[in-house]
Amino acid sequence: MKKLKWMAALLALLLVGCGASEPVPEDGGLWENTDPNAPKTIVSTEIKEFSCSFHLREEGTITVEAVRTEAGAACSFRGPEGSEDFTFAADAAFLDALQAIVKKYGFSQYNGLFLERAGLPDMFGVKLSVLYTSGESISAYDNQELFLPEDACKELKDLFLQKGESV
Repeated sequence: MKKLKWMAALLALLLVGCGASEPVPEDGGLWENTDPNAPKTIVSTEIKEFSCSFHLREEGTITVEAVRTEAGAACSFRGPEGSEDFTFAADAAFLDALQAIVKKYGFSQYNGLFLERAGLPDMFGVKLSVLYTSGESISAYDNQELFLPEDACKELKDLFLQKGESV
């Protein structure tokens, strides 16, 4: 019993030393670290980096990414298990089309959202990150709910499936 108490005390010290300030919730528990002061309006329109993973019921988890380059953008698409993943180069018009989706569906309203339901797979909802050339950013995560409109996710998927052609 003495040894068990000693081990528990050591574990508590290790957790404090590693910066763990809150206990990890048990499966089903909710961890919320939402920033209510995160800006809900973004002035910039020039995307520097974009990353979004989302789970569509009929299709599974899809991840799309774009990074601004001198020539336009370097992009990648990772589809659900069994689908083909690919990368492609796109011109600047691709980033404009991407920004149009971000604006149309008001992605900035989700800025600062962070909800994690313990026990769920890592990506069952949405993970969103948009960094602008101005330094402004949008960051949001919820592993249990598709907080972006489904139509927005489908438009993102379709844009990346076009591989930058006919944008």
